[in-house]
Amino acid sequence: MSRVKKGGSGDAAYHGAQKYLFKYHPTQVFLVEPDKVGYLTKQGGFPPNWKRRWFVLKDNHLFYFATSSDENPKGVIPLEHTLVQSAEVKDFPFCFVVFHPEFFTYYIAADSQADMSAWMSAIQGAKLKFYVERWTDDRRLRQEAERAKQRLEEEVIVERKRREKLETELREAQDTQQELQTTLSRFTADIEAEQHARRLAEATTGVMEIRLKGMQERADESDLTTDARTTQRLQREAEAARVRLEEDLKAERKARMEAQAMRIRLEAELKELQRASEST
Repeated sequence: MSRVKKGGSGDAAYHGAQKYLFKYHPTQVFLVEPDKVGYLTKQGGFPPNWKRRWFVLKDNHLFYFATSSDENPKGVIPLEHTLVQSAEVKDFPFCFVVFHPEFFTYYIAADSQADMSAWMSAIQGAKLKFYVERWTDDRRLRQEAERAKQRLEEEVIVERKRREKLETELREAQDTQQELQTTLSRFTADIEAEQHARRLAEATTGVMEIRLKGMQERADESDLTTDARTTQRLQREAEAARVRLEEDLKAERKARMEAQAMRIRLEAELKELQRASEST
């Protein structure tokens, strides 16, 4: 690993980190199972000086305290987007640096080469663990977002099919309504035609009765001898006309009742279709 030569102000590093890190509540420091703990010597202050601090590595943050018994950290070094390398510092042969390209640089010295290597490896491992967990979380969120998108697309398809079905049913209802209106108009026309035929039949029967009565009156007035067969024929024709008229009247009354029932049923179906159309 390359060694970085000492450079930069500890005070500037401190203020740079303060601008970068978030507000961290002290009680959150004492989380179970920290990744690594121990004493290290850190450069800080202005003018720069070296102070021994108790360090706690947890997740993607490196906290430092005045002593191991303190409850509140004196500071925290966020490790995201940082680089960790060994550094050449006079009087501190086992020094390494944690620096962010834009915000801060921290020089930290261990008591031995093995201790320095252990801390650097632990910090790199914590960073890697953090990135893996965040990548896993991001992947999970992307998968959930994809599933939510698929569900939404499926719901849109279902809703589109439902609307298409409703539109089809509405068109069919409108077509049925038009057919019923046409049928109702046809039945109304049939009723009017039957009424006209009945009036015509009544008028024809009346004319025949008048003619027969006139013939009988003329025969009586002229005191002529009426042939029996002619009289019987006229009587049979009058009777047949009367029977036909009664049958026509019965058929007309039956047709009128059926048409009336059909009209009532059609009007009820039309009202039901109109209510269904308004509700959709």
